[in-house]
Amino acid sequence: MARAALRAGLAAISLGLAGCATVNSPPPSDNAYCAWLFDRLDAIDFGPQPAVIGFDFRQSLIASIQQNKCLTFTRNLTELEAVGARLAPHTPPAGPALRAPVAVQAGVVTNIGDEGRARAFFEGLGYRARTQGSSRLGTRVFVEARTLGQIEDIVAIAGQAGFVGAFPSRFAAY
Repeated sequence: MARAALRAGLAAISLGLAGCATVNSPPPSDNAYCAWLFDRLDAIDFGPQPAVIGFDFRQSLIASIQQNKCLTFTRNLTELEAVGARLAPHTPPAGPALRAPVAVQAGVVTNIGDEGRARAFFEGLGYRARTQGSSRLGTRVFVEARTLGQIEDIVAIAGQAGFVGAFPSRFAAY
């Protein structure tokens, strides 16, 4: 009888833990969650550094980014050129200028060919684009936005083209 109660209790605990895991774990390639992870990484990479605390949060964030499929692979960008052709000619939205340009991360690509394709894609749509290598991730593609409308436009276009986790960086400068 005690063993049956113990088994029932363990089963309830394991079901409870499984339920917690699904509630707290985002689905693969959840763009909003990926953007949140990249924002936290930017806070470490580009923000002011607190006193040494003995734990490397950057490595933990990189692992989360990789596990949650927040990288943009070639297979994600199969429609890149078609989206560019469909949107051309494209004029970036006008509006009141921001105090300083904002670096919008379109995504993180994993090879030099996709890096070149990404830069050509955004530059063909009238935006300035730059790339920056990121240890253990690949190459981050940043696009310059000068208005709020351009931030929204770049994020939307990046999503249409297949980039994962596009977001306006609070910390990276353009």
